[in-house]
Amino acid sequence: MKSYVVIGLGRFGAEIAVKLFECGEEVLAIDLDETLVDKIADHVTRAVAADGRDRDILEKLGVENFDRAVVAMGSDLAASAQITMNLKELGVPYIVCKAYDNSYRTILDKLGANLVIIPEWEMADKLALGMTHAGVMEYIELSDEFGIVEMMPMDKWVGKTIRQLELRTRYGANVIAVRKGEAIQIPPDIDTPLDESSTLVILGNYEMIEKLKAYKQSIITEAVTKGLNPNAKLVPSGIDWIGNIPEGWDINKLFNLCTIKGRVGWKGLRSDEFKENSYAYLVTGQDFVSSDINWNNCYQIDKDRYEEDPYIQLSNGDILVT
Repeated sequence: MKSYVVIGLGRFGAEIAVKLFECGEEVLAIDLDETLVDKIADHVTRAVAADGRDRDILEKLGVENFDRAVVAMGSDLAASAQITMNLKELGVPYIVCKAYDNSYRTILDKLGANLVIIPEWEMADKLALGMTHAGVMEYIELSDEFGIVEMMPMDKWVGKTIRQLELRTRYGANVIAVRKGEAIQIPPDIDTPLDESSTLVILGNYEMIEKLKAYKQSIITEAVTKGLNPNAKLVPSGIDWIGNIPEGWDINKLFNLCTIKGRVGWKGLRSDEFKENSYAYLVTGQDFVSSDINWNNCYQIDKDRYEEDPYIQLSNGDILVT
């Protein structure tokens, strides 16, 4: 068990303090605002209303005996700087600071913070990776160069083993685990074929992500030209993740071309309305296996619910997209 002192109990600081405590760590939470201290008192080891800018108070609280400190003052640069200097002087071995922007980060770096984060920026980076990069679901940064990604296997990977894919040789991607639902296998069995429910946990760098993105693009390019005209001239689509498309092709939004039915979250449908045996099948993305529906895995809904709205009723000729 490690010990942490968290100074500043705004939304970010309070969340960090509570999560650390829930993980079994010892947490001392400090803030000048007694209301914030009282609110968190039952969720950390100890909460104190005190001024973290006062070196003597920090010394009396024994912060030098803690393994790590989190300075979560955010937009108050003067307070963050003073607290960071106090913690350094008292000998706290590892200091994490929250910064408002890059100018704050530069100053806190120079004052000796071991790690300076801008939560909004880092969350935006992760979200962007997840939305634009080769099926990446999550990215955890370990350093400026390396990180861990979770990603679903590409279609061409399904049915193949990690050994057959040669991901380390081709992309510098080290698969350190495979997750299926709540179960995770560490290390993964490199000779077990992957299926559509597999999630790969991969250690690598940003260059690896770009290589996987390029590979995904090559698959898309092949998919849209194969069987039509492999020699067609390709032109930019204007959309990054699609890349090039055959000359003369148009790109349009799906809702301009068809009627979308059976959407998730329809009319507040709740999980307690799912039935084992009822009138109509309720098909979700988890019920597909290699483009076929696993009917034995599907829940059902009753007749009254089904007949409320034609937009959840599928007919012959409808296209299922998951």
